[in-house]
Amino acid sequence: MSGRATTSSEGPRVAQLTVTRLPDEVIEAMFLLTAAAAGFLLNLVVITCVVTARARRTVGNVFVLHGCLLDAVKCLYSVPFATSLLRRGAPDSCSLLGASFVLVVTASAINILATVCSEAYSFRSAAAAAAVAFYARRTVNTARSSALARTD
Repeated sequence: MSGRATTSSEGPRVAQLTVTRLPDEVIEAMFLLTAAAAGFLLNLVVITCVVTARARRTVGNVFVLHGCLLDAVKCLYSVPFATSLLRRGAPDSCSLLGASFVLVVTASAINILATVCSEAYSFRSAAAAAAVAFYARRTVNTARSSALARTD
């Protein structure tokens, strides 16, 4: 912004402001870089929480840890595309970037599927264990009742 004072025949000096607009590519690049930095840092926070807290080191959180690692890598992919917007050209090794991004996204999808399968399996086994424990208690209580009935 620049300000200049002008005079007019009708009155006192009036300051005019000239507003320069940033190009759309710069705005998009700034948005990409900001989103990449925020996503990367927040994924690192989750990774740090899972690694440092002993109570968080569970089988389910291994999938969360792997997902955060993949998401942090996906965030870093925004940087070459943002710099290419600023340079107004294609990123260096664009084919390699695209192919490796597809690989990371595929690994992320497989990680989500593995997480769902792990949770479904653990819930089913927990339900089965609860059912076995319930029927075991019922059988023991029935056996006690039968034993008490014989002694009377």
